[in-house]
Amino acid sequence: MPVPSISHKRILVSVLNWGMGHASRTGVLIGELIKQHNTVEIVSSGIAYNYLKLQFPSLNIYNLNFPELIYPSHSQLWMSLLMQQKKILGAVKQENAWVKKYLESNPADLIVSDNCYGFYSPNVHSVFLTHQLNLKAPFFEKKLNRKIQSLIEPFNEIWIPDVETALNLAGSLAHPAHPSKPCTYIGPLSALSKKNMPLNYKYCAVISGPEKQRTVFENMVIDFLNKENQPSVLVRGVFSPKNTRTINAQIRVYDFLHGLPLANVMNESEAIICRSGYSSIMDLYFLEKPCILIPTPGQSEQEYLHKKHSQSSSSTLENAQPVKISLCKG
Repeated sequence: MPVPSISHKRILVSVLNWGMGHASRTGVLIGELIKQHNTVEIVSSGIAYNYLKLQFPSLNIYNLNFPELIYPSHSQLWMSLLMQQKKILGAVKQENAWVKKYLESNPADLIVSDNCYGFYSPNVHSVFLTHQLNLKAPFFEKKLNRKIQSLIEPFNEIWIPDVETALNLAGSLAHPAHPSKPCTYIGPLSALSKKNMPLNYKYCAVISGPEKQRTVFENMVIDFLNKENQPSVLVRGVFSPKNTRTINAQIRVYDFLHGLPLANVMNESEAIICRSGYSSIMDLYFLEKPCILIPTPGQSEQEYLHKKHSQSSSSTLENAQPVKISLCKG
C-alpha cells in the first residue's frame, strides 16, 4: 500500500461513523502509520468507536457522541440528507470546535480526517481521506459537489484509497477531472486477504451500514438464505454480548466479526453477499471471491458502484449474478 512515508510524528485521526466500512478501512491506514513509528490518537463515535477500541486497545481513542445522521428505511436517501442539512453543518462546527480544544493541550504534527469535514486546523497540516470527490445524485449534483468542495477547502491535501490509473475501483467518484487540492492515491485499503481454505458455506452475508437500512438489508438476506436452505453464515455488523447463534441448522449468525475471524469465514464461503459500498468493494478486490452486490436503495454512490462492477443491472438477491471485483473502467 503506497501510504506516504511519515515517521516519528504525532497524528490525530478522525473516523466517520457510518457503519463499519470507514472504521475498517481507516484502521488499515492507522496500522501502517503505527508501523512507521508514529504516535496516533483516534476520534470517532458509535459502532466505529467500538470497533476501533477493539482493534487498537492501547491507543487513546476519543468518543465524540455527536448526533448521528439517520438513513431512512424508504428509498429517498438524498431527500433525507437534505432534510438533515442543518445537522450535518452543525456536526462540522462541533468537530472543528473539538479539534481547537484538543490542540490547546495536545500537540499534533498531522491531522487525517476520514470524511469528517470539521477535522482540520489552520495550524496543523490537515489531510482529508476520501474516495468521494465527485458525488452522484439524482438531483442537484453540481450544486452538491460545489458544496463538498467548499467543505474540503480548509484541508491541505487529499488522500484517496484507490489507484490513479484508468483501471480503478472507484471510477469517477475518486477521479475528478479538475481536483481542487493536491491528491495522493494511496491504493485500496482492506484488512482482508485471500486464503485457500476449505469451502464450508455456500454464502457469507456481511451486513453493514447505518440504521435503518442495516436492519432492512439483514431481514432481506435472512429471507433469501432461508429460501436457499444452504450452509451459510451471516455477519450482522452489530456489537452484542451474545455474538454467536443459529437461525436454523443451515444458517450460523455472528453479531460481529473483524480481522482474521471475518477473513476466515469469507474465505470459507463460495460467494459473498454485501452492500455495494466502497469499503466492501475494496475488501472483495483483495479476497478475489465471487460476490452478490446489493446497493442501498436511493444511495446513488452504491448504485453507481454496483453498475460499474456488476454484469447485470439487477439489484435483487434472487436475480443477481455473482461477479469478481477487479480494477476496471467505468
